[in-house]
Amino acid sequence: MALINDYPRKLDSNNTVTIPTSSSTSTIFHCQSGTLIGLVVPSTFSGTKLTVHSNTSLGYVIYKNATGTTIEISGIDNTINAHYGLSTADMIGISKLKLVSDVSQSGTDCDIILIFRPL
Repeated sequence: MALINDYPRKLDSNNTVTIPTSSSTSTIFHCQSGTLIGLVVPSTFSGTKLTVHSNTSLGYVIYKNATGTTIEISGIDNTINAHYGLSTADMIGISKLKLVSDVSQSGTDCDIILIFRPL
């Protein structure tokens, strides 16, 4: 019988979204072949919180999990580069997303690395 470790899952970290200077909203990302499971937020990020927004027929809306909890990363320490994990179960239904900061980006554009697990 095969064991789970016989089929390693590779993580994809070659994707980014950008929050441009003077904006609080990132570029769009198409989650075509995977589930977002983490973000690497650089020290150049101006805010302390990121909220996930998903694409619907109504446009981009705040994404909530099955219990109604808004999917966000709060308490971001913008003095260091940091990796923040997300629950696979919460993120599996998103086809396109944007990240929205609690403040407008200042100084320089901010590239956030998206960590995906292939479907």
